[in-house]
Amino acid sequence: MSDAITLDLLAHRLSQRGATLAHESAVFIALEALEQLGTRAAVLTASEVLVSPEGTVSVGPNLDFALDETAVLEGVLETLDAVLPATPVGLTELAVKVRAGEIISRGAMLSELAAMLVPFNRKAARRMVARLVREASRTSATATTSSLDAQVTAAMLQRETDRDAPVASASDTLVDGTTLEAHGALRTSLEGRLPDDWGDDGNTLRRRSAERRRAWVAMAVAAVALVAAAVFLVERVRGASA
Repeated sequence: MSDAITLDLLAHRLSQRGATLAHESAVFIALEALEQLGTRAAVLTASEVLVSPEGTVSVGPNLDFALDETAVLEGVLETLDAVLPATPVGLTELAVKVRAGEIISRGAMLSELAAMLVPFNRKAARRMVARLVREASRTSATATTSSLDAQVTAAMLQRETDRDAPVASASDTLVDGTTLEAHGALRTSLEGRLPDDWGDDGNTLRRRSAERRRAWVAMAVAAVALVAAAVFLVERVRGASA
């Protein structure tokens, strides 16, 4: 049973294929799980019911303790409800009987489950379950292989891209017709002659604004001096005439 999978995992893998676990298969698995439980005071769960590729059913060791027989019977119903997308009418009626106290023993529950599988052919049912488990196992293997293939392909494409990517050389031509080598030489030459703060737009603008203000002040002072000189000359001429 080393390759056995849990009932909830079986249902999940089937759903990944766009399929669902048939309620007949689920009922058969629940029937055999209840038989395997024997007289243990435990509650079945979909995560603790194991199904092998041969179609055999077993129960795991991590089952919760059942306080009474009703808890055991309700565990069977809850296990089925967890893996079936829609509850068949027969299971709904069975749940009503359990909760109403009409079914109080495991033997009665087994009889009800078997009646839902009429005609009950255990060998045929086990073959059907075995086929489902094998299909689910192949689905898992295919999904894992596909994931690994995708990762390998992506890595190969990345290596090919890195290998084929062009490496810029000094003689490569830029958009403006110059080469990288000439562009680097020009930049070095300019950087040797330009002021240290060249390219600092904020400082350059502030410096130019201050220079303009100083020029305007100098012009204003010169204009005032020129007017004062003119007035002085006029006064001198008038005094000479008198």
